[in-house]
Amino acid sequence: KKPRNKPALSVLAQGEDNVISTVDLGCCLDLKFIARRMWNVQYKPQVIREPKATATIFRTGKIICLGTKSVEESRLAARKFVRKLQKFGFPVHFLNFKIQNIVAYCQTFPVDLAELQKVHKGQCSYEPELHNRLILNPITGIRVSFISAGCINVCGELVHTSQFN
Repeated sequence: KKPRNKPALSVLAQGEDNVISTVDLGCCLDLKFIARRMWNVQYKPQVIREPKATATIFRTGKIICLGTKSVEESRLAARKFVRKLQKFGFPVHFLNFKIQNIVAYCQTFPVDLAELQKVHKGQCSYEPELHNRLILNPITGIRVSFISAGCINVCGELVHTSQFN
């Protein structure tokens, strides 16, 4: 088994993380049948207890899994959702697992956004008339926004899909 590195974002984050991933099942599903027969399922997102996650399952055989705190938890939760469908007799497979987005935040000290914009002119956008948020222009696909009270939000895909397939 390959060792898996945790994303750098997990080290930074002090607040809640949210990992959003997708999985292809390789077949179409009868959602009405699933909703009528499977326990703890309705035509709404499904929640499992451990790891805490919600799945949206589409008729086309795609699952969107969200609400987990790490990439490993997201993969485990997606596997659990796929396993439930397999136990119900659907010929599904765990294909093309991909992390779509990772969101985290941390609380620091108050930040002077106007001064930060002056220092990083051209690398960020700050419109105090519209909102109290300074957004660093994404270079690597990672979006960082600062709020004057010291809250930092980080969004973006940080993991390559090849680690998990």
